[in-house]
Amino acid sequence: MLAVNTEVHLGLKVASPGAELNDLAVQGRQLGAALSRAVIARCLWTMQERELGRIRVGARELACPGCGVVHRGRGSLLRRGRRARTVQTSSGPVRFALRQVSCGWCRKTFCPFGSVLGLRPRQRVAEELLERLDSGVVDLSYRKTCALGHEWLGGTVSPRTLWREVQARGRRVAFTRRRPLKVLLVDGTRVRAGTRLRGEAAVVGLQIERREPRGCRIEVRKRLIGFGVGLGAWEMVLAAGSTTPLVVTDAASGVREKVRAVCPQARHQLCEWHLTHSLKHFLTLHGVRPARRRALARELALILGRRSWRAYATFQEKLRQYQNVASLLEQAAPYIMYPEPSAERTTSIAEREMREINRRTDVGVRWSVPGVRHLLRLTLAKRHNPDDYARLWQEKRPIHWQLVPQLA
Repeated sequence: MLAVNTEVHLGLKVASPGAELNDLAVQGRQLGAALSRAVIARCLWTMQERELGRIRVGARELACPGCGVVHRGRGSLLRRGRRARTVQTSSGPVRFALRQVSCGWCRKTFCPFGSVLGLRPRQRVAEELLERLDSGVVDLSYRKTCALGHEWLGGTVSPRTLWREVQARGRRVAFTRRRPLKVLLVDGTRVRAGTRLRGEAAVVGLQIERREPRGCRIEVRKRLIGFGVGLGAWEMVLAAGSTTPLVVTDAASGVREKVRAVCPQARHQLCEWHLTHSLKHFLTLHGVRPARRRALARELALILGRRSWRAYATFQEKLRQYQNVASLLEQAAPYIMYPEPSAERTTSIAEREMREINRRTDVGVRWSVPGVRHLLRLTLAKRHNPDDYARLWQEKRPIHWQLVPQLA
């Protein structure tokens, strides 16, 4: 990075056969973007010239990338003009020049200040524009985000370029926890990805930090600590919370064995909402009428609320004639009716995230597994872990602008 402390003087020519306030106001946004691009280009050039001047007077050093000779002072470093560069920003394309120099020993010509100005080789889109576009692709498709980027920001980025950027950022997302992990809520859904007919499993692990009263309701402060798509998704999420004393999941096939293998010391609690939901599903398969299904689901919910073993056993015996229902209640009993009430009894908070995942991914096409994984990692980090999301981007350094009045 290079320090800057300079004044930029620009001339503005305004021509119109007859203009009023409204006419000038309509053009204000375009005028502001044009002035912004001109100021950026001028500041970049001034910063390079001042740094080169410090090198020539011996206050700075510069190593040649060709021969490795360290240049300091005059004589061995020659100016070789400039090299044009264009980078897309939220103000539109910024066209500026990079100062070129030549080594007096090996005669190699190079641009010495690209990396210190925050430019990557062959970079065509600024970091701040990518950050704004990545924030938009969380809710919209790649093509719509690029179209809105052109309309709102003035910059143009192809969907393929934005896709590559999202994939690169998504790989770098690291979910962390800030407080001791007491409860881990894990839930999964299916996303239309990969080659499987029903799609791949997408699993989310949420840490419950605390509950705060907000008016007439309780707000749950949660944080994402694990996410996975495809084979091994459940194991990956459970491993992120292997130290938790309580794991709450649904009753999906094989989940009990996975929790027992990855979190052997944790207490495994099944979601009570999923249990009543599965009860209604199996009763439907047995041909039970809707009113009867709803009544039995309400009865089971009351039994779970009272934590009554005797009432639960009586309810099991009453539904013994339905084989699937009896098996469901028998297998769920050891993971539901604990002697002491658990801190969390449902995965409803995680279930809301499943709906958001389905809303974003159900776009009428089949995703690749890495493509949907990295997009959802970026989406979930932005929604739940703002500190993890902020680490993906360059630090914002303060820049102080001051208008300098000119004498008429």
